[in-house]
Amino acid sequence: MYYNVTDVTVAVTSTVDCDGDGVTDADEIADGTDPNDACSYDPASVTVAVTSNVDCDGDGVTDADEIANGTDPNDACSYNVADITYQ
Repeated sequence: MYYNVTDVTVAVTSTVDCDGDGVTDADEIADGTDPNDACSYDPASVTVAVTSNVDCDGDGVTDADEIANGTDPNDACSYNVADITYQ
């Protein structure tokens, strides 16, 4: 299910995370990020398991691994070398 965030006019209380970035759709709407884009989120709002395998900053480490290891998934210079999985 896709929806346009700007069309939401009622409170969203669902705990669904449609894009798998670890932030519920309700929190993404509240944060002003796109609940259908796994690279559009505030890392401080991650509250559920990250199920997406994206590497939004292109450093070779998945966002899930960066969040688990305390590095910044939006900063290509913030990663643990041992975690690089993409070349």
